[in-house]
Amino acid sequence: MSDISTILKTIEGAVDKLSSHASEKQAGVFKKLVGMLKALETRQDAILNNTKNLKLINNIKVELERIIVDDRYKKEVKEFVSSYNDVQEVSNKYFSSFASNFSPKAALNAIRKTAVETTLNGLTETGIQAGVTEGMRKILLSNMTAGGSYADMTEQLRKYMLADENTPGALEQHVRTFSTTAINQYSAEYNKAVADDLGLEWYVYTGSLLTTSRPFCIKAVEKKYIHVSEFETILEGDFGEFGKVGISKSTGLPAGLMKGTDKGNLIRRRGGWACGHQMIAVAELIVPRAKKDSVYSSVDYKLWKIKTA
Repeated sequence: MSDISTILKTIEGAVDKLSSHASEKQAGVFKKLVGMLKALETRQDAILNNTKNLKLINNIKVELERIIVDDRYKKEVKEFVSSYNDVQEVSNKYFSSFASNFSPKAALNAIRKTAVETTLNGLTETGIQAGVTEGMRKILLSNMTAGGSYADMTEQLRKYMLADENTPGALEQHVRTFSTTAINQYSAEYNKAVADDLGLEWYVYTGSLLTTSRPFCIKAVEKKYIHVSEFETILEGDFGEFGKVGISKSTGLPAGLMKGTDKGNLIRRRGGWACGHQMIAVAELIVPRAKKDSVYSSVDYKLWKIKTA
């Protein structure tokens, strides 16, 4: 029988494997970048602002994308998106464990297909360009136009491309952020589709809490059991007995949540970019009686019942 922890482990394992490959790859990519930079024209360590250097910078960007997205990397990405099948399988087993009327529908395969296509774009050429090599190109261009020091520029690139004790390098950062977001959003969207079909109303907000976890996620994990009638309230930063979280002035939502997050897409978006938590539908039977009594006697629940009747 599959349980919630199996779903989380499947997701985390897939992300960790791909991110580890990206981390290991960074040093070699940076070494090749440094080799290509030697062709830049300089005068007494100052980078010359000329057409030749501009053309070289653009060529370096293209070549770096080719170096990153090589056959080995493509293989790793392919294995990562194949894990979406695993997520679907363990999710189906989970729902089957308590919902005797559950039967996977064809529409669920369409959700996976769309998610795979989006993920492939974000982790290969298009995504690497936007998330990695464009940042490198901007560093090169700013140093060229300012006549910056070649040595200083190389150090800027080293900090950008390679990891240290506090931050990951650009490639690892992009891969981990995008893969975490993508596979968790797929799992959440699949989960919501099944929950809606089965008429499930209760969700468990679950996943590991890290030092980087957002206040919204910390409170949601503490609250644990969340009824759909509570979505609007927690999006206002109010977690009842568990306290409140600050609201971002720019989004009008708890800090860290994606702009435009609402009760309709909260399950999919959860805590925002790179959120590794899940809101997984559960049977009403496992929700503690005190939790149910508190929700079912609330004004929000009664209004929700009227709206959904």
